[in-house]
Amino acid sequence: FPVTIRFCGRLVINLHGDATETKKNNLLARADLFVLPTRHEGFCVPILEAFENGCCVVAYDNSNVPYISGGFAKLVSTGDVNLLAQAISDTLDLTRSEEWMTKGGYTSYCSDLSNYCKKFDPEKVGKKFLHLVADVCRKSGISYA
Repeated sequence: FPVTIRFCGRLVINLHGDATETKKNNLLARADLFVLPTRHEGFCVPILEAFENGCCVVAYDNSNVPYISGGFAKLVSTGDVNLLAQAISDTLDLTRSEEWMTKGGYTSYCSDLSNYCKKFDPEKVGKKFLHLVADVCRKSGISYA
């Protein structure tokens, strides 16, 4: 159910429900900003997906969001709609700035994000998890295969 909202000819908000993986990645690749005003998150894959596509992220500062965003997102107090609106406005101002668009700000941001997201590579995470389980088992005297 795509819905498009336009404000003053400058801001376009696209809402999509049940987007395919391809559609989601295409949308994120074209977006400047990803906003996640959720009150609870688990691992929070959507933030990583937004980062992988070069989006700036604005989100509430609850659950796993501060950890997963790694200092790259603009986080505001959960439930504070005024702070959320200000963070969105500030981030949009950044993405329209000369520094961001022509002086390497965006390029540098994307490079930093790319390096950051590599730590969440499924193979690396899987290996770390298996080492953690093996270590806990060894310390507990539990045999494992």
